[in-house]
Amino acid sequence: MSKRLTPRLLAAAALLAVLFAFRLPAANTLAAGATINVTTATDEFNVSANGTCSLREAIKAANNTAGDDNITFKAGVTGTINLGEPLPNLNNNVKIQGPSAYLLTVQPDGAASSSVFFVKSGVTATISGLTITKGDRT
Repeated sequence: MSKRLTPRLLAAAALLAVLFAFRLPAANTLAAGATINVTTATDEFNVSANGTCSLREAIKAANNTAGDDNITFKAGVTGTINLGEPLPNLNNNVKIQGPSAYLLTVQPDGAASSSVFFVKSGVTATISGLTITKGDRT
């Protein structure tokens, strides 16, 4: 006795085959990217020449990495990050997770206010666990 597949069952099987072949992510799943660990509260950009990674360097690395990235802070990175100039734009989807809004502050250096974080249009950025002060926009 042969079993016939109904059109609905064939359509469902075809859809599953396509989804599996392309490995489409679930609607709320982020594409895999890098996790970049900030190791200093000093605002610097020397591409790890001194073995540390600043927030500025981490954003630059995230912008050059495919996928949705996570920027975290090594235990003990606390205090205030005084920005000598605005940070690079956030050009790719990124999650920046500080240790605590009570433990880490990011602000422009000096009395003049300027932007702290600028998120490019169409980019999803989540910033938490830090305080932003003296900025004229985020």
